Amino acid sequence: MKTAITIRKVPLQKVRPGSIAAAALQASQTNLAQSHDSSKLLWATEYVQKKGKPVPINELMDYLSLSPNDKVLDLLKKLEKIEFDPKKNAFRYISTYDVHSPAELIRLLKSQVTFKGISCKELKDGWPQCDEAINELEEESKILVLRTKKDRTPRYVWYNSGGDLHRIDDEFIKMWENVQLPQFSELPRKLQDLGLKPASVDPASIKRQTSRVEVKKKRQRKGKVTNTHMAGILKDYSSRG
Repeated sequence: MKTAITIRKVPLQKVRPGSIAAAALQASQTNLAQSHDSSKLLWATEYVQKKGKPVPINELMDYLSLSPNDKVLDLLKKLEKIEFDPKKNAFRYISTYDVHSPAELIRLLKSQVTFKGISCKELKDGWPQCDEAINELEEESKILVLRTKKDRTPRYVWYNSGGDLHRIDDEFIKMWENVQLPQFSELPRKLQDLGLKPASVDPASIKRQTSRVEVKKKRQRKGKVTNTHMAGILKDYSSRG
């Protein structure tokens, strides 16, 4: 039964500069074969993980300058994330997803029953060089990729079951990016002006801006009005006054 092993760093003792102990300490730090077992175990795990494929035990022994009977090899076999194949006499890192090639990634994405997507961070746990394959598969319209805005690093991937991806014209992208959104504080009022009800804001608390319309008063025309068409009927009584 495999058990998890916690690697602890052993604190170094302070030595006087220039002393024999200081020289011995420096020699042990520069010589990989004389390093502490916990450090060699950590380096062995990282080496197997970065390889992304089974690592023969002889290759690992040469890398860490280990002897065939070194106890680090036995400790490595007991780690939960390391698997030893006695037939191939090789170590393999057990990653979150056993994916190490574009074809294996496509098979994994096709087997997903939900649209949650696969985390690229978890893919890199066992396939550190997956970014290049993801870029190629996206260019071939085989997968959909969600990237970060800052450096366009892949975050999640999905299988593209909708056929070829139609590229958007650069002119449309520029037009879309040039559209200015209103300030967050103005959104409730803007929505209400369009007849929409904000979901997160009480409409009663929104102060609507009303525009005052000035009504111009009509001026009365001043002037003498004469009824010229009644001249033969009306009589002039101004002399009686």
